Formats: sequence, structure tokens, C-alpha cells
Amino acid sequence: MLRVCDLNIKKMANFNNSIELILKNEGGYQAHPNDKGNYNSKGQLVGTNFGISAKTFERWRGYPVIANDMHNLTTTEAKEIYFKYYWVGIQGKSIQDQDNANIIFDHSVNAGVGGASKLVQKVLNGFGATLSVDGKIGSQTLHVLNVTNQNRFFDAFKKARVSYYISISGGSNSVFAKGWIKRVLAFEKKK
Repeated sequence: MLRVCDLNIKKMANFNNSIELILKNEGGYQAHPNDKGNYNSKGQLVGTNFGISAKTFERWRGYPVIANDMHNLTTTEAKEIYFKYYWVGIQGKSIQDQDNANIIFDHSVNAGVGGASKLVQKVLNGFGATLSVDGKIGSQTLHVLNVTNQNRFFDAFKKARVSYYISISGGSNSVFAKGWIKRVLAFEKKK
């Protein structure tokens, strides 16, 4: 007779755990003129809310949003956007380690799904994998990620994120560099 304890059931990452960290990190409405994510497709400064950029919100709504739309973005709608455009994009439900899902998801919010996926692939290749750095987390990337030592990956990914932010911190981004790095350093591996 097969017992439940005989099954090799892996617990996967949970969106609800990850989204709470994102919302905490992103905060509410802001309209900093140096933040390129605050401008809609018409070049108007409309801001971001809950970390949802003007262009992402525009894509979601299907029209160029204005500041009033951004101010009225609800937490519920923000969560739906994050789920559809970011969590699904990184294949979050297929990542076994919650802490790694959290830090990858967070990076996808800042650097885009493609940027986060490429960084995952580069870190895994640094461990000896031979993944194509294509910016898409598919079955091969997921397999390598899930069989890699999770603590080792977490530490290397965190360092790679800091290096990424340092590399883009010149010019108009210089005002954000300290906050970006502080945000990354706040992530801790719990398991």
C-alpha cells in the first residue's frame, strides 16, 4: 500500500507569499521625474502605484493611462497585473524554493521578466550549467534551478542583482541606486 509519506511531493512557491513582499517594497503612488517607468506612451508623467509602471498599466488597460488612473489603481488590480505579467512570466508556481521565487519575482518587477530570467540563467551557468541566456524561464531553466543548491543560488543571485544595479546606476538612475541595493540586501534566505 502506498503511503502519503512515500510520495515525493515537492512544495512549490506561492504567489500570495511573494506578492506581499513586492507590495511592501514598492509602496504606493510616486511620480519621480527621473523614473522612466512613470511616463505613459505619450511621454506624460503619470507616476507609478504599487510599483506598477505607467506602460505596464497602459498595457493592462489598453489605453494611455493618466495620473488619475494611476492614483485610482487598487491593490486587487495591482495583484492581478503582477500575477499575469510577472509571476506567470517567471514560472513562479514551478519554482520549488519560496525564498528564491521571492527574489527572482522582485527582480522581474525591477528589471522586467526577461532581465530577471537572463540573470537566473547567467547565475546558473556560473555554476556550470549550459543554459541558453534567452530571457525565458522554461523547463530546462526550471529544472536546473530546482536541482541546484538553493542557498548557493540565493546568495549568488543576490550578489548578481547588486552588481546589476551598480552597472546601471549612472546618470539619471544615480538617485535610485542606494535604494535598489538596500532593497536587495534586505532579502534573506530563511531555509
